[in-house]
Amino acid sequence: KLIASAVSGDWDSRLDEACFGDEELRDRVNALLQAHTRPGSFLDQPAVGTASSFAKFDQPDSAAIGTQIGPYKLIEQIGEGGMGVVYLASQREPVRRTVALKVIKAGMDTQQVVARFEAERQAMAMMNHPNIAKVLDAGATDTGRPYFVMDLVKGAPITEFCDSHKLDTKHRLQLFITVCQAVQHAHQKGLIHRDLKPSNVMVEMHDVTPVPKVIDFGVAKAIGHQLTEKTLHSGFHQMVGTPLYMSPEQAGQSSIDIDTRSDIYSLGDLLYEILTGQTPFESETLRNAGYDEMRRMIRKVDPPRPSLRVSTLDAKALSTISDNRNVDARKLSHQLRGELDWIVMMALEKDRNRRYDTANEFADDVQRFLNDEAVHACPPSTLYRFRKLASRNRASLSAATLVAAALIIGTAVATWQAMRARESQAQTEIAKQQLDQRYRIAKEAVDTYLLRVTQDEELDHPSFRQLRRKLLEAALPYYDQLHDISPTDEQSRAARAETLNQLGNVKQELGRFDESLASFEESAKLFDELAARNATKFAYRQSLAKVLANLADHYRTRDANSESLEYEQHALALRLQLVMENPDNDLLQLELAQSYTNVGVGTQEMDGREMLERAIEIWQELADRFPDQPIYREYLSLGYQNLANRYAWDQAEEAIPFHDLAIGLLERLAIEQPDSKKAHMQWAQSHQHLADTLEKLSPRLSDARVHYEESIRILKAYSKRHPESPEVKSHLANSLNKLAHTLKELDELVMAHETCDSSLRLWEQLQLEYPDMLEYEVGMAAAQQNLGAIVVAQGQATEGLSMLTQSRDRLQKLVDRIGPHDRSNDLLRTITSSLADTRKVLGQGRERSS
Repeated sequence: KLIASAVSGDWDSRLDEACFGDEELRDRVNALLQAHTRPGSFLDQPAVGTASSFAKFDQPDSAAIGTQIGPYKLIEQIGEGGMGVVYLASQREPVRRTVALKVIKAGMDTQQVVARFEAERQAMAMMNHPNIAKVLDAGATDTGRPYFVMDLVKGAPITEFCDSHKLDTKHRLQLFITVCQAVQHAHQKGLIHRDLKPSNVMVEMHDVTPVPKVIDFGVAKAIGHQLTEKTLHSGFHQMVGTPLYMSPEQAGQSSIDIDTRSDIYSLGDLLYEILTGQTPFESETLRNAGYDEMRRMIRKVDPPRPSLRVSTLDAKALSTISDNRNVDARKLSHQLRGELDWIVMMALEKDRNRRYDTANEFADDVQRFLNDEAVHACPPSTLYRFRKLASRNRASLSAATLVAAALIIGTAVATWQAMRARESQAQTEIAKQQLDQRYRIAKEAVDTYLLRVTQDEELDHPSFRQLRRKLLEAALPYYDQLHDISPTDEQSRAARAETLNQLGNVKQELGRFDESLASFEESAKLFDELAARNATKFAYRQSLAKVLANLADHYRTRDANSESLEYEQHALALRLQLVMENPDNDLLQLELAQSYTNVGVGTQEMDGREMLERAIEIWQELADRFPDQPIYREYLSLGYQNLANRYAWDQAEEAIPFHDLAIGLLERLAIEQPDSKKAHMQWAQSHQHLADTLEKLSPRLSDARVHYEESIRILKAYSKRHPESPEVKSHLANSLNKLAHTLKELDELVMAHETCDSSLRLWEQLQLEYPDMLEYEVGMAAAQQNLGAIVVAQGQATEGLSMLTQSRDRLQKLVDRIGPHDRSNDLLRTITSSLADTRKVLGQGRERSS
């Protein structure tokens, strides 16, 4: 079958299936097929070498023993790989020494194999590290078969060496650090090994010191340069490396996207075996798996932690492994548990963004463990593990959470109802006090639950949007009950008004806008009545101002801007009065600044800027008084940002200093809070806002580009540490799309195309992961529109117009699909605006093409 496929020229997929990812076997069979279809010499012009007569080398490799190649006499065969045979050789002149000589195998006369062999020779020659086998000489035989001569490594594979010398864990780790440093050297030379495994890390003794040597760069990949003039590539579906030690990306569809972190994964495999005596995946399991199943396991299945793997061994195997490490069998698992588990599993992360960035970082963390210092590796966060669990068990998780929430709230309300029943039996003052207390407990339980659902950042993750909605819907009947049963005295009326306000928030979150409006209005009416009867209690007026602000927000989401501004101004007047009466109340000052901001943003005239400036004055004063509380500096930065955006409408140049002030504040906040998603997103957005302003100033397009690129840099750096954040990814995709548009305006069309491609890929990834997020579909359509315009500008009108049409159709479907249950009209406005832009660009593209 293979020969029949070879005749037709289509044997790659059959080779992959037949060889089960065994690279060496694949190369040998491939060479035979090549020889069958193209008999004769594989070189049109045989390489000119310095070798002497080598007639025996057209015979099988075993017959070459005793042959002389230049100054080297072949003594015995000591190794064999996919492309070449390694001999022990004796050199007589100009110096006497024993070396290892590797020559391409007889019959391996294919262009690909010769290219790969020469690439290995070049790769080895680039190395200059005491722990990497050194190339001493190179040439070709008279028949044109290339060879090279290297140090003879008289040692054993690192795992065998460690076991035979019964090294304890400490000495094994010290040896492994040296291997990492050698791999780092290769990476600095621009090479990825791609086949790190025990047999390619040999250890020999120099006096009493074990010295590891990394060998066999036969499948090494160059980074940023070419190793050889000859064609060298791997088939699209061809796996390069050894499956037991292969990174998930190597087991993917192509080796194009391989980087140095692939070697980090293989080093993790190696350390796993050095510590446990076992490979992360059992060799028998992989061997018995089919080709596709093997790839799936490598890419998707997480191996057990080293300590867990050891603890599950049978008594005999555990005894042998413990004896080889000079440790009591009962203590070995405990010795590996914790930091060593974390270090190994960080290197073995399926997502390479979560691995060590470099081999040196890996080595440093191992050294920190040996020094009894805190390691950088740590177990995945609870949130990360919970999200992975949620992605696998969404239905059951949602049901379990709803049940738990219902039990908590139901218990609280049932307790209150039990006390109410009791009241009918004993109408005493004590019973009434107990009733009121139970009511407060029940309401506090529901309020606490609601606060967690609406404000917890973890539940705002797209994976939990549907769950969040269900939790809010579960809260509704309990708020209705609390609203209906609240007593009629002043304190209870205040509680009822607050409940209605919360109920309005819940219903608005669920998209039930008419119902939320009724709740807000009734709440405002109750607080207004309470405030009128108790002029000395400013808490009622403070609560009334909050409800009025909620009403303003409600009307803003419904596009009723005049009604929204009216409520904002009413809230502002109340807060101004409250601050005049209570000038030392910081919370009232903060709420006043928020009202100034809301009115300032909603007012078109000059008064709007003055309002924003007053808000900035308040936040500046609070930030000066409380320098250790970053929240006030955060508000201040947003105040500058809002003011800059107001100036950007018609006076873009005047906006730039305020953008700069916001950027400076947010940069310091992000440095102070390195793990704060909010701080980094706001910092990145501040650069993006400045770039948006600079784009309006045509002569400053290059400056806009710089700030888009800085926004992208910030988001990429944060995403590298926290790759599970889709919000950061969506902001990154948006910034990339904006940068692509600017590059198009600068007529850098090739770079614009590449950048827009990156944006589109991110949007596609997000949309696949979170299909219910309409915002991601809108982002994808916008990137598709931008890419279409770029492609048209590049002169490919047909392809570009097709992209623009797809973008238009996607947006039109979203407009038709969106309904009152969705989050707010803000999204509908965004879609409609994007659709209008797309139609405009589509028209321009058609004009240009015609």
